[in-house]
Parts: sequence; structure tokens; C-alpha cells
Amino acid sequence: MRPAVRADGSGLGPMREIVRVGVPSALATSMNNVGLMVLTGVVTRLGAADLAAYGLGTRLDFVLMSFGYGVGAGVLTLVGLATGALRPDRVRAFVGRGVLVAVVLLSIPGAIVWWRPALWIGMFTDDPAIHAVGALYFRTIAPTYPFLGIAMVIAFAFQGLGHATLPLLVTVTRVAAVLAVAVVGTRAFGFDEHAVFVTIAVGNVAGAVVLAGLFVARLGARERHPVSAAR
Repeated sequence: MRPAVRADGSGLGPMREIVRVGVPSALATSMNNVGLMVLTGVVTRLGAADLAAYGLGTRLDFVLMSFGYGVGAGVLTLVGLATGALRPDRVRAFVGRGVLVAVVLLSIPGAIVWWRPALWIGMFTDDPAIHAVGALYFRTIAPTYPFLGIAMVIAFAFQGLGHATLPLLVTVTRVAAVLAVAVVGTRAFGFDEHAVFVTIAVGNVAGAVVLAGLFVARLGARERHPVSAAR
């Protein structure tokens, strides 16, 4: 059989849905990576020890975020199924439990590196300067790991609802704000690495809180009007 293109364009419906969700999600990931590269350049100007410690810190961040990604991918599928079945009550249950799992998975290693940063940094170097900056990084950033998990799960849940633009806008706003404060602060006001790390931590918490608020509002609208909201 030869593939046929329908003249009425109805065969493009699934493709539109994929692009509507997939493109914003891909852009959000790209925006996070761009922000990481720019922040690496900002930290580089503060010294070699700062760069090394920041690099080690972000490596662990990526390892731990894989847990959030795994939980979020499962939540996406379940939310999509519940949305298609017009069961917003199940969406709330799936997301709530997914958030709980992600928070637990990220809180435990976060607490460990907050308590003993040398457990991770000591695997790579004995330099006391790197250990000092690395300890500052983990004691500032590690408490926000649960918020990163919350943000990841909710971003995936938005995809399950078929709305990936809101997480993209939140990501763009968060990354842009953090970069603006870090770049301007270090160049114009002489901010040190602690101020940069605090800026990142505040961005992590704020992004999760805003995403959670938007998701609750969106889900509330679906629960009040399940049929019209699904269209």
C-alpha cells in the first residue's frame, strides 16, 4: 500500500499535537542548557576554584535530575491517559504522588551533600579551595533539589494536559532573571560566588512555586469544565 495524503489535511492533526507539545518542551530544555553555559562563563570570571567547584556541583545536579526526569516521564503518560478519559481527579492524584516520589528521591541525596559536601567533591580533588567553594555551592543549592523535582514533574504533567507553553514561559523567565542578576551583579556590583549561588537557588524555588500555582489553576478549570477544557 502506498501512503496517501488527505486533501482535507485531517491527517495532520496528530502531527500538530506532537509539535504543539514537543517544540515548547524541547525549547525549555535548550533554554536550561543555555543558562547553564552562561552561568559557567560567569563563574569562570570568579576564579579557577569557583569554576571547578561549580562544574562538580552541576555534574551531581544532572545525575540527580535524572530521577526527576524518570518520575516525570511516568507522570506524563498517566496524566495523558487521565486527561483523555476526562478524569481530572485522577490527574490530581497522579501528579500529587509523582511530586511526593520526586521530592523524596531528591531530598535524601540533597541532605547528604548538604551535610557532607566532601563525599562528592572528594571523589575528584583534594584541593581545599575547590572544597570550600563546593561546600558553599551544595549548602546553598542542595536544599532546592526537591523544588527542582517538583518543577520537573509539573512540567511533564503540563505536557500530559497538552499545554507545554506555560512551562516554557516560566523557564524562559526564570533563566533570564537568574542570568541578568548573576551577570550584572558580578560585573557591576562585585557579587561573589555566594551571591550567584543564592540567585540560582531563589530561581529554583520561585520557578517551582509559580509552576505549581499555574498547574493548580489549570487543573481547577478542568475540574469545573472537564469537557470544554479538554477541547
